[in-house]
Amino acid sequence: MSFLETTSASQRAGAVIGLIVIGLAVRIVMAGGVERYFDPMAVVEDELVAALEEHPGDLLVLDAMRTYFPDDYEDLIETMADVAVEGAPSELIADAGNAQLALFLSRHKNDFANAPTANLDAALASEIALMEALQQQDVGACSAYAFGIGLFEGKPSEEVRELLGQSVVAKVQAMSAGRTDQQMRLEVTGPMMEELVATMQANGASEAQVTVALQGSADFVMADSQRCDAALITLRSIQQQEEYARAMMIGEYLAVG
Repeated sequence: MSFLETTSASQRAGAVIGLIVIGLAVRIVMAGGVERYFDPMAVVEDELVAALEEHPGDLLVLDAMRTYFPDDYEDLIETMADVAVEGAPSELIADAGNAQLALFLSRHKNDFANAPTANLDAALASEIALMEALQQQDVGACSAYAFGIGLFEGKPSEEVRELLGQSVVAKVQAMSAGRTDQQMRLEVTGPMMEELVATMQANGASEAQVTVALQGSADFVMADSQRCDAALITLRSIQQQEEYARAMMIGEYLAVG
């Protein structure tokens, strides 16, 4: 699997969503017990916000959904609450929320791809910040996240959790902008990819890293640190492309769903 495959992007989103929702699900129960979900929705939301205050990244995601996609936000809360009132364990609540968030992101994939360049640039910058933090703290998690090959092992730091939340928020904001100010773009072309490869090489990527990042290959056995570095070089190199090509690459390769 290559870093720029759309399936990889979708699985990276799944990793983000999974972490956020699993943490959220646990705190749903902690917020006052399953029986509290017979209360009106406003009370449920208050309980959730109170439980999330110690994890700003999670709260950012909910705030962004509530601001830009209020109907999807209500669907998410109601879906998780419906499972909670049945007395389900936190894992099943997380599964329900994960599925609902994945559906939300997939619904707005084209909105993200057609967002104004400024919004896409912000999403890319947020992704780079997250990857840089992962590289510093856990290259294994960085590699797994970048190539969509698994969830994080262990508990991520609060910094990473917040950056995960900011990454999703940047995408949500781009989706919203793409609905109201749609930019019509074509697909990434061969010459654009050639320019990206040249930039990656100039930024220090080896032939193996370029191949793994852009094409995927079973021929290269690569350490997590090298895979993580390859992904970061790819993102930074996309950031250096001409505006139109850059926007198309971000819209196509960071879109999820």
